[in-house]
Amino acid sequence: GTSFPSGRLPVMVRVFHSGGRYLVWQPQDIYDLRANHRIVGALIGSPNQCCKGVAAEPSPPLALSPEEVVLLAELGAVSVLECNGSAPPAEDVPSFGGDGGG
Repeated sequence: GTSFPSGRLPVMVRVFHSGGRYLVWQPQDIYDLRANHRIVGALIGSPNQCCKGVAAEPSPPLALSPEEVVLLAELGAVSVLECNGSAPPAEDVPSFGGDGGG
């Protein structure tokens, strides 16, 4: 059988198509794409500004190229959802606030 680095079976990753961009919002989905499919994409979210003077790392969403999306769709790894200019559903956008969400 096939083993997966994350130790769990791969799931269908939701990719949101909006404004000509393909975006993945969930951190676990981003990890799965990188670990199981070696797709890197580009993190385009605003860096966390909690610590001044410390190099901040970019955050979700992950932007995928059209070529990456086509490849992942051919592998059956993603489902592309059209947002038609609207924001993705709230449950698909992780919360990084003080509620410990995410």
